[in-house]
Amino acid sequence: MQKIDELQLESVIGGLISSEAAFQKALTHAGLNRYQATAEKSVLDTDGKTPKYNIVFVTGGVSYEYFINAETGQVMGFSSKRLK
Repeated sequence: MQKIDELQLESVIGGLISSEAAFQKALTHAGLNRYQATAEKSVLDTDGKTPKYNIVFVTGGVSYEYFINAETGQVMGFSSKRLK
């Protein structure tokens, strides 16, 4: 029997992961936890072929932007920049 994680379970049940799950996926990818970052934006974009979350958060003077596949929870792209 194959074990599935919480992100996979949400995808199976509701079709799309939650914005909180997408935010957590971005934080994990960046090596952070929810207490180390301030969420700035979490928007579900369904205009394109693949639904995705645009997640923006800030920590330690750096702004991060992530694109998370809303169906699978996979990181589709990311960038970071130092704030002035």
